Amino acid sequence: MKSFPEELDLLSLFSVEPDAPVPLFYYDESTYRFQNAVEQFIVRLTPASGQFSLQVNQRSDGRLLSSMSLQALSSFEIIQDDREAARILLTLEQDEVVQTIEIDVRPKFRLIFQEQLTR
Repeated sequence: MKSFPEELDLLSLFSVEPDAPVPLFYYDESTYRFQNAVEQFIVRLTPASGQFSLQVNQRSDGRLLSSMSLQALSSFEIIQDDREAARILLTLEQDEVVQTIEIDVRPKFRLIFQEQLTR
């Protein structure tokens, strides 16, 4: 993967430690479980292979709101991480197509997916 946040940056972004400490953060899968005021999140990542999965459930009743599994991320960027908001940008580049997924996890879940041709 071209770009991926450091482990400490992810701890700040998600405001929790992963479920179980992993000896080689970059090569092992990490699972983060956290919540905002209305949703619960489960994020699984393996930086070396570019794997990322996200599950978002409604806190009040556990209803599934969103689920995604990506196997070949080109980059994972933190574009905002402060008291007001937390936002990430995922990029997938394949052949002549670039896909971007912008995800807000704080204060409330939001997802924007875009695809562009690069030729």
